[in-house]
Amino acid sequence: MLALVIKGIAIGAAGLAAIYGGVTRTKIGRRVARKFMLYMLNTMPPPYPRDAPFAARVKPHGPLTKLADALWVVEGTVPGMPLLRNMLIYQLPGTSDLLLFSVMCVDQQVLDDIDRLGTVAYIHIPCSWHTLDADAYHVRYPNAKLLAPRRSLGDMKSKVAAPVEAVEDHFPQVTFPNSSVGTKKTTENPIRWFAAKGASDAFDEVELLVNLPGPSGKRAILANDLLEAKDTDRPRLSFIGTVLMVDDRRTMRNWMLSLVDMVREQNVEVFTLSHARALQGISKICSSLSNAANDF
Repeated sequence: MLALVIKGIAIGAAGLAAIYGGVTRTKIGRRVARKFMLYMLNTMPPPYPRDAPFAARVKPHGPLTKLADALWVVEGTVPGMPLLRNMLIYQLPGTSDLLLFSVMCVDQQVLDDIDRLGTVAYIHIPCSWHTLDADAYHVRYPNAKLLAPRRSLGDMKSKVAAPVEAVEDHFPQVTFPNSSVGTKKTTENPIRWFAAKGASDAFDEVELLVNLPGPSGKRAILANDLLEAKDTDRPRLSFIGTVLMVDDRRTMRNWMLSLVDMVREQNVEVFTLSHARALQGISKICSSLSNAANDF
């Protein structure tokens, strides 16, 4: 009897492994699962009414914490989910202008801390899945420009009441000679953007490469859902991330490996993620990206 139970468990485990592999490792499996997952995500009720005031949207979060010169983070959680949620604050070098990346509503103490840093000039919505508190921030900072990837603007119309402009119209793209490393031709602009290769149509985000102040030429990458991590020392694409984001695994893997070259060439010292703690140090960032790429 025990042997039959063990055999049944083994068969069940093998079946689940086969389903998991079929979904994550095949393009058709990911595409079918993606349609179902997007339907579920798009029909989920929001955690609070769309017109809820700023204060009613505040969930438990940490203080404003410095990651590097001109770069800060506030850590919170996704409402109703045990998932880390980060908001980044970046100050453009030589100015008082601030860019907020993937906003979440915070208490008055943190708002006062942000206002002491400078003037909120840009609110970057990194993708069409990170719109929850965008309107609330537009009400608080009406003179700030709401920016989002061009590919996401169609979905933004039904999710964000305020006008949203394409981030690509405000900042230049990081170019990739030979589809690998970034150049230094546009480094006079402190903010540049880049997008993943091999991603699905549902993955409509862009990441930002930003200059940090000082003579050393250090930079940071502000990334959104590119990776996440329950174990902060091992960021990787989750099952949900693989289904939603990846269309062509080989192309995505090669692109992610190209980021390793970009991190070294562009002297990237900080790599932030919306759902994991920031990676710091070129060596740490490169090893994490290499490990994540090898998961494909």
